[in-house]
Amino acid sequence: MTVPMTLDLPGAQEMSAGDAHAFASDPPAYLRRLQDLHGDVFRNGPGQVYVGRPELVQLLLARTNRDTSAEMDVLGDMRAPTRNQVEGWMRARRLASTAFREPAVTAHLGAVDRAVRAQLRAASSGTPFDPMDVAPEVFVHAALPFCMPGTDPAVAPAAVDAARTFLDVIENGMGAPPAQQRERQEAARSAKQALRDATDAVSAQDAPLVPGCPHTVVHATQELQPGVRSHVLTTVLSAASVVPGAALAWLFHELTRRPTETARIRDEARSLPDDLDGCALAEVLPYAQGFAKEVLRFHPPTWMTGRATGDPVDLGTHRLPPRQFVSFSPYLLHRDARWWDEPERFLPERWLGSHPPHAPHAYLPFGSGTRVCIATHLGVAVLAVAAARLASDHVVEAAGPLPVTSRFGVPMRPENLRIVLRDA
Repeated sequence: MTVPMTLDLPGAQEMSAGDAHAFASDPPAYLRRLQDLHGDVFRNGPGQVYVGRPELVQLLLARTNRDTSAEMDVLGDMRAPTRNQVEGWMRARRLASTAFREPAVTAHLGAVDRAVRAQLRAASSGTPFDPMDVAPEVFVHAALPFCMPGTDPAVAPAAVDAARTFLDVIENGMGAPPAQQRERQEAARSAKQALRDATDAVSAQDAPLVPGCPHTVVHATQELQPGVRSHVLTTVLSAASVVPGAALAWLFHELTRRPTETARIRDEARSLPDDLDGCALAEVLPYAQGFAKEVLRFHPPTWMTGRATGDPVDLGTHRLPPRQFVSFSPYLLHRDARWWDEPERFLPERWLGSHPPHAPHAYLPFGSGTRVCIATHLGVAVLAVAAARLASDHVVEAAGPLPVTSRFGVPMRPENLRIVLRDA
């Protein structure tokens, strides 16, 4: 039986000035209040639908590229991609993803460790700094061995700049006056081209396969046209910077607040072999891995996201019409007592059992479905290794005079966080 089209969902059909202010002041509290009033599916503005049940979110994500779209050309004319463009991009993603599968991360965990240690040593000056000024490059340097066979000192800062300018368009440019929007778009296009120039210079060297490493993104995408390969590589590198860097900034914050957990990570790190290549993360750093996953649960950088419906979409008892933007919040899902035990407690131990500590589909720091982050395993590995090296090799202290709060932007990042890092 066909579900009738749902046009009269409960909630706010229009967003008033008061609603806009409440959302801007405390977005999760505003959405939680509407959820308490209207249930797990409601409107929060014209053409805007919010979904708060994990199984419905999973249905939405599973339909990406069929009934829903995940992206628009925010640096161009805001059009959704054509079906052929989507199919081409998904093929490129599948090829690139082979460089980030769990066996590849295990085989080259030592490369992650060496990159993280070098970046942390460089930041360990005893001078207060904002982790968001450091963390994105830590992630890029850790991702580089999985992306390309050569190196260039220009690549990492170019990747961070490309990501920052692109995210600035999304966070600040969409509702800006046209002149400001065009200025931000041009800055993002220029930064993206600078990253492409830097990576093309390395890729053109046609370096041989790294011994023992069957794939980097460059090698895995060799069958693609050069322009497509370049686009894939620059997209992966920029994605591996600011957003996961926000998670690392939150990890810094949690280490300063949790001496007992930090000591446990330190004890675990003392048993690490000299070279982590070939080491399974869950075997050598189980508690640090749990700490990393709990940071991602407590502080998911992509705190809210969504999909645009291109065709009617069935979500439970609702059938949504086309041209709706359906949003959901990993931040709220991760803190909902219906899906988690003691969700307001920071408990790395919850990840040490043999079963997931949550209801199905209730943990989404990397998304899900066809557009799940291809570097999920690498992201957790970088955070876990960083936790181990910070706890064992450094002293991490909070230095800011103001309380640390969450800035619910793109990405969600810590506000007022200042860190002093010293060698242990």
